[in-house]
Amino acid sequence: MMTPPAKAKDKAANAAPWEPKIVAFCCNWCSYAGADLAGVSRVQIPSGFRIIRIMCSGRIDPELCVRLLREGMDGVLVLGCHPGDCHYIDGNYFAEIKMEWARHLLDKTSFGSERLLLDWVSASEDQLFATIVTDFIDSVKEMGRNPVDDDGSQDIRDELDAVRMTLSDFRLRALLGKVRTIRHKGNVYGENVKRSELDALVGNAVESEYLRNAILVLAREKDMSVPELAERLDRDPQLIMKHVVRLRQRNALEFTKIEGNDPYYKTMGGF
Repeated sequence: MMTPPAKAKDKAANAAPWEPKIVAFCCNWCSYAGADLAGVSRVQIPSGFRIIRIMCSGRIDPELCVRLLREGMDGVLVLGCHPGDCHYIDGNYFAEIKMEWARHLLDKTSFGSERLLLDWVSASEDQLFATIVTDFIDSVKEMGRNPVDDDGSQDIRDELDAVRMTLSDFRLRALLGKVRTIRHKGNVYGENVKRSELDALVGNAVESEYLRNAILVLAREKDMSVPELAERLDRDPQLIMKHVVRLRQRNALEFTKIEGNDPYYKTMGGF
């Protein structure tokens, strides 16, 4: 007589512990060398991350970081040389500015900026590399899985799409590229600009581009009126109307119909 098969155990009990999917971008000259030293020295580091070597942290595109989060990565870590030690003189300063505003944009969303981190590691700091990576992985584990894969997370995906589109905008890229120069050398007229004033200027530009792209993301799904857009984005209808007019001037929105007293708009192809 055959022995009956044992009852299947609860899948949750047998399931392997969840490990976050994390990408670490490391500059060739310092943080990647620090990671290499950590491996040679057999420093204990959690295994749940993958390293991508880049020549300089200043070459990292914040849009790529947000795209990775949008596609389901649980965390993105960017590691560069300490300020003042960059092999390319000031590449890490540009990385700092770009990541600062990328995190600023993410903070405008329900997703938040905690899953994106920039830090510094030298070639000799194997222990520091291990500490930063371990602490980041632990913090991501506390946050749990990336919410973009949850049911009903379309709003989060829309917000991240708007952030990604904003970071890709050539006008904003040009402005962020000048921030460090203006902070340290003044504007094109040689005038010194207070950091608070410059940050307010950049902040207004970032906010405007984010709202315009958020409008485009919502209006690509279905025809939207200004009151509907204002409600979804939690902004004043007059402000939304202002951005709708600007998007119409850019040929990014097209008028589709009128219902009652409200005109409706839809995102044009290519946006």
